[in-house]
Amino acid sequence: MRFLLLIILVVAVGCNKEVKTVKEDSTNTIAVETLPSSKEDCDENFDAFFIRFQNDSVFQKNHVKFPLKNTFLDNDYVNVIREDILRDKYRFNDFENDKTAEDYTVNLKQEKNNDTVYYSYRGIDNGIFIDIKFLQINGCWYLVAIEDSST
Repeated sequence: MRFLLLIILVVAVGCNKEVKTVKEDSTNTIAVETLPSSKEDCDENFDAFFIRFQNDSVFQKNHVKFPLKNTFLDNDYVNVIREDILRDKYRFNDFENDKTAEDYTVNLKQEKNNDTVYYSYRGIDNGIFIDIKFLQINGCWYLVAIEDSST
């Protein structure tokens, strides 16, 4: 059965020029992730990408790698809990409000290899500590993880 699904996906990828990733979870269900294949939807420069990402809800949703890895601390701040966000549960993240925030600061840190950017929220005396990870995949930027270590 799995082999048949793999063959169908290979044929579908060959006929449809979208990039697809197949993953199998513990319940043997298969999730197919589709990433935009159009170069016009890609910006090699993160700054140009991020301007579109923060202002265009459709562009934003198309540039999130689903299921989106989402981690946070439990109520005792001891254990890390992972609850991935599926495409139909994802909500637009309005980064415009970050410019006027008074209870936290925002920093962008681009790693040396230039394919990873962390958008970091750091609270001012309130325990906010969130990193949003962007990764460049095949020339396109994607939101790939939200790591909330707030206390």
